[in-house]
Amino acid sequence: MAEGSLKERPKERDPFGDKSFPCFVLNPSCSLKYIEYPCIYDKERDNLFRINEDTLNFLMKHQSIPKSSVTSPEMEKFLRFLFSEGLLLNSRKKVRERKFLVEEKYRPAIPSLRYLLVHLTLRCNLRCRHCYADASPQNSTDIPFSMINSIFNQMEEMQGLIVLLSGGEPLCYPHFWKMNDILPSYNLRFEILSNGTMINKNAAKRLNVHHVQVSIDGMEKSHDFMRGRGSFKKAIEGIENLIGADMEVSVSTMIHKKNVNEFDDIERMIEGYGINQWIINQPSVFGRWKDNSRLSVSLETAADIMRRYSRARGPHESKTNFTCGSHICTVLTDGKVFPCPFLNENDMLMGTIRDTGLRKAWKNRKGISIADLEECSSCEFLEKCRGGCRFRAKEYGNVCGRDPVVCSVYNKSLNKLNVNIKKK
Repeated sequence: MAEGSLKERPKERDPFGDKSFPCFVLNPSCSLKYIEYPCIYDKERDNLFRINEDTLNFLMKHQSIPKSSVTSPEMEKFLRFLFSEGLLLNSRKKVRERKFLVEEKYRPAIPSLRYLLVHLTLRCNLRCRHCYADASPQNSTDIPFSMINSIFNQMEEMQGLIVLLSGGEPLCYPHFWKMNDILPSYNLRFEILSNGTMINKNAAKRLNVHHVQVSIDGMEKSHDFMRGRGSFKKAIEGIENLIGADMEVSVSTMIHKKNVNEFDDIERMIEGYGINQWIINQPSVFGRWKDNSRLSVSLETAADIMRRYSRARGPHESKTNFTCGSHICTVLTDGKVFPCPFLNENDMLMGTIRDTGLRKAWKNRKGISIADLEECSSCEFLEKCRGGCRFRAKEYGNVCGRDPVVCSVYNKSLNKLNVNIKKK
């Protein structure tokens, strides 16, 4: 996400010059939000612009602005700023004003909930060796469709920005296309985390989401080893279909022994498709990977690959005094809300969509602050890494301890950590 403030850019054209467009209107892809501060969020470009209270109030009252009403140089300059950022558009007529839930009663607890990971289903057309959800063609666990509207409405009321639709395979969700039809009605950005194999040309064109992340776990032989014969070619076809439909695409890759020497090849392949976001990680010993962890590589090897090839930060980053995931939580298929799909023990339960509601669940969140990371207190990289992944730290013995993978990413040799790291 690009985050910034409104500032003047070189003038491309005079927004006041064309008299056939008598007014400015708020860009339909933009919405007014109030997170830790008032802002404009562009869900198409995933851009967040910080504004002041006066600008927020003005745009709440003036979503259509007749150019004839602009009489002061200050107002003209202000509108030029908004127009140059794509937040205002030229229009031949006024638009119907939209309701933005930015009043005091809707403002979220701090840190704000910006990202919501929703597990639609545990159905999947594949049976991957590293699936943390243990999804499979035989698993028919689904989130009730009656809960979908409630989740999206509650996320919008909480000033949320992005909903990540996951599974299982999201396109295996029995109500997927019915859900797809209602997505444009929300002031939210929707992204899909997919294996790509079910995205034919028709599906790519029908999707009402803004971004699709496709999993590619190696070149053909190693990818198919992890995900099943023929899955690589189908995933690549999915990527090509998405690009052909002008969809924004990223790639996610898990590191394992079969693909450890293929990252140059993967890099060339995704660059050939013009893809510039590449999330790389090491599987956690969770779900089906418990039976396949022999395929794990060393921490140092994983860290070296992540350091050299990763091109995205993802929604788990923190910009406050909290550690990993300070702006995200997860809804599982039964409606339970947890900080993340890995930290899903009863003592981490935040609430449920039906009984507690998302707002109260978020207030119940047991965040781990930077100050709780005593082992990391003297580390020069703490402000950058924010302690790394808390589940991975827990894997190695202490939820408030070090994440040894991220320590290695930041070039801290495990031999110099002066801590007895023992994997459970």
